[in-house]
Amino acid sequence: MPEANWYPDNQDPSILRYFDGDRWTDHTRPLDTVGSQRDETTSPGADQSSENEREDSAISALLSIGFIGAFIGLMLGGALLNGLGSLSPITSQPGTLDRLELDISVSQSSSSTSSRRSYILGGRTDQGAPWQIVDDEAYAIVEAEGYPQRVTVDIADWTGKAVRVQTETWEVDRQSTGNRIAWIVAVAFMGVVGIIGTLITFKVTTRPVLNALIFAVGFFVVGNWLGYQAFAWMQSV
Repeated sequence: MPEANWYPDNQDPSILRYFDGDRWTDHTRPLDTVGSQRDETTSPGADQSSENEREDSAISALLSIGFIGAFIGLMLGGALLNGLGSLSPITSQPGTLDRLELDISVSQSSSSTSSRRSYILGGRTDQGAPWQIVDDEAYAIVEAEGYPQRVTVDIADWTGKAVRVQTETWEVDRQSTGNRIAWIVAVAFMGVVGIIGTLITFKVTTRPVLNALIFAVGFFVVGNWLGYQAFAWMQSV
């Protein structure tokens, strides 16, 4: 009785059929004259195990690439994109300033207690959208002049936040030229880093298109967006 191994098929000499030691199985493979000698003792189970390992390795590689892209994007998104509202298209709307709020936040540490005051001006546009902006000087002026007051509000289309509020006697502007330049540079830098990372992933991995796509999505979509939201939240608390 022959031992378990691959043998030429009696019906088709161009393929090998596996004999398990007791009977001929349904497992076949092409006759490879170059690699048959090297693989002739490899069982179908071993082939399947090797294929499963390759699939697990590929999934792990994709997850790792996505995580790396998301992590890098998270750091850059948090540090650089938080002021993206200053680059957003702006819609100017007439509205009303109808409230003043003084927000006092207290933070405690093991050695001291500190407080921070935020002087908030708020109201609604004529279309009903709520807005608010923080400025201590304008707060003092409105407190002295009285309210409600008619105002013109510039709303950032991307974030929905008020970036500029003005009347005939005072103005609050959060759109300085310096901020715009800084964020343009930041966004450009972030884009270059993302593109370089995507190209490197495309060049050095075994599944270039899929891996590069996973990295780009992790970097630009997941990482940048989460970074922006997380940093904005940290500033708001």
